[in-house]
Parts: sequence; C-alpha cells; structure tokens
Amino acid sequence: MKMILSLSTLLLLMACSSGHAPDVTTELSSSKDKFTLTDEQGDLPYERQILVEEKKHKLSTMVKISDPAKKDKSLLEKTISVSEMGSIHSKKNKRNVIRPTVSQHTVWLEGKKYFTQIKVNVANRELEVTMESPEEKWNGLKREKLPQSQGLYCFFSQIPECLRFSNILFELKKKPKSSMKLGIIWESYPYMSLQWENMPAEVVSFGRIFYDGISEDNEYKYNLEFNGQVAFFHFKKNFELSKFLWVAQGISIVK
Repeated sequence: MKMILSLSTLLLLMACSSGHAPDVTTELSSSKDKFTLTDEQGDLPYERQILVEEKKHKLSTMVKISDPAKKDKSLLEKTISVSEMGSIHSKKNKRNVIRPTVSQHTVWLEGKKYFTQIKVNVANRELEVTMESPEEKWNGLKREKLPQSQGLYCFFSQIPECLRFSNILFELKKKPKSSMKLGIIWESYPYMSLQWENMPAEVVSFGRIFYDGISEDNEYKYNLEFNGQVAFFHFKKNFELSKFLWVAQGISIVK
C-alpha cells in the first residue's frame, strides 16, 4: 500500500504545467480537469489529473470518482496509472508510444474496499496482479501472460493520451476508412464484472479504434470497438478529451 501514497503524492505535489507550448497533435501536458459521470446512480463528480514528466519520460494519471451525497465527498473509486513515454523506430519512420508500467485501482462496493495493482513485467511478458479484497478468490498475487500483439497497449484510463501521443488520432482522421488495433489493460481487473455487465474475464482485451467524423458540438469523434461493445471518445479540435460515452454500460463522462 506504500506505492499508493507515493503515486498520489507525486500527482498532487508536482506542478501541473509543462515547460513549452505543446504540439496539439501529439505532445502531452500536465492538467487537472473536472467532468461529470452519469450512470444509473445519477451524476457523480469525476476528476481526471495528468502529470507529464518529460525529463523522466513518464506519464502518470489519476482518476477519482467521489460521492456528492456525503459531506466529506468520500471516494467511490480511484485509479492511478503510470506509463513510460518512448518511441519505436523502423526503417520507414518513428512512432511515439506509451508503454504501461504500473497501475493501482481501488473501488468501494457496498462499503467494502477492493484493491488491485497491475505491474507490467516486460522481460517476462507478464502482468503481475496483486489483489486485496473481502473475497477469498481475489487476494494475493497472480501472473497473467501478456499476449503478443501487432498494435499498441494502453491502460484503459490512459487511452486518450495513448492515442494522442502515438499520433493515432491525427492519422485516423486523415484516413477515415482505416482503423488501429489496440490492446486494453483493464486497471480494474478482476473486479470489472462487479461494476459492469458483459465484461471479459481477462486482464487484457483487444479492440479497434476508428475515426467517425465531426459531432454536433464540432468535436472529433472516435469509436472504440471491443468485446462486442462500442465506446465513443469525443475530442476538441486541439485533441483534448471532451466526452466519453459507453452506451452498453449506460455511462457518460462529460467535461
């Protein structure tokens, strides 16, 4: 549990600004934004914080969902994810990539705490999953193989940054009929089935991302298809996330 404190402190104490103006198509900058999450429970405050440490080539994000009905606005859910920012070189070109490193997810269900940490072991191509929960089957350490993939891997909560930094958003916009394969690492594994319906039993899912034109609000629309479901990402013209819509789960997250 010490890592939770260190990652949270890192995100809260570091300055939320970068040293130069970013390229809107690919470069990332630190920020802290407030959204509203709407689901069957109603409207919930949804806070999304990004920390970019350029010298360390590190991207850290923190997502917090709180309970507005309580005086102290107790947390319902918190996800902290850390990835490395790098690049892949080939004979023809270079592509920026975000490499998932470690995530920590905590959710409170019916007043009970469920915690999971996912650490990516690149050398062994493994995901080391550490669980702490009230249920015996979800405790201890387990290792899952990281499947081979021709596409990119991203933590679920970092998909917007992953797509932007790798220039996929811009490339798909230029070629509307094309798509890109995406490997999704679920930080909430193995508790997804407790929160959402028809979710995979694995820690990794594969999907494809498409460009879907301009919305009524004059924003770029991208569709992510995975596990028989579709999620919609809306971005402003500077490629900042504006909306996330997951119709199958009855979820919308709007800035």
